[in-house]
Amino acid sequence: MRQGAAAWWVGTLTGMTADTGPLQVWDLLVTAEMARQIRHWRVVEDCSYRVVARLADETWGSATGGNQLFGEDLCAAAARMSGEYLNAEPWS
Repeated sequence: MRQGAAAWWVGTLTGMTADTGPLQVWDLLVTAEMARQIRHWRVVEDCSYRVVARLADETWGSATGGNQLFGEDLCAAAARMSGEYLNAEPWS
């Protein structure tokens, strides 16, 4: 599994609730405030994973070149932190 995906998958299997602490996604430590922004981009603005990654690169200085897998991992972490699931509404 790619970085970040394994932790999300374990959480999905255990039916965990919202995570309140920051989560490491690649080289970026995602805080609750960042998770809210990621959720806004994906859910409210309907951004693709690639666009989420590009916006994260621009906003927080990550250097992934808008990597789609990074965007997906960011969304998985943000969903986890809010007690939601990436493959369920409102994320998908």
